[in-house]
Amino acid sequence: MDIINLDKCAMLFIQENLRFETITPLMVFITHLGDNGRIWYILILILIINKQTRLTGKFAALSLALCAGIGEILKYIVLRPRPFIEISDLVTLTTQPASYSFPSLHTTCGFSIAFIAFYLESGKWRYALLFFAALMAISRPYVGVHYVGDVLAGFILAFIGSYFVVKFFRLNKNK
Repeated sequence: MDIINLDKCAMLFIQENLRFETITPLMVFITHLGDNGRIWYILILILIINKQTRLTGKFAALSLALCAGIGEILKYIVLRPRPFIEISDLVTLTTQPASYSFPSLHTTCGFSIAFIAFYLESGKWRYALLFFAALMAISRPYVGVHYVGDVLAGFILAFIGSYFVVKFFRLNKNK
């Protein structure tokens, strides 16, 4: 079985075995929080306004711009259709995005900020941010708008991009 078919099987498995009426409204709500990136802009603004987290906010903004920019470019290189287009039995639980599927920008954006907070901060709130990014990522295949592979790619892109931002800008700061 190839990766593409495995991804399709995973989507049907999620639909048939992991969707529960009790958590579906929460998952739909969480997935919509990432729409248009507003939640991430607000979070960055909060980080920048707070003197103690200002540097983290600046790095988070750089990471978000880099990772989301690369993710958007990848969407138009890979041109992967959304799962609801390719899997006739898949039922989406939310509005169907018109853009391409790979990678998940909801995942990329959430983790690009969460990883920056994790690299630069020591407070317990950074765990909550990682948890929220993970919930955002999980919500995408749950509602049927992204393959699991799209989410994994978004996670990896955010990890590499945020690591690069921290290492590159810390290196240049020390010069």
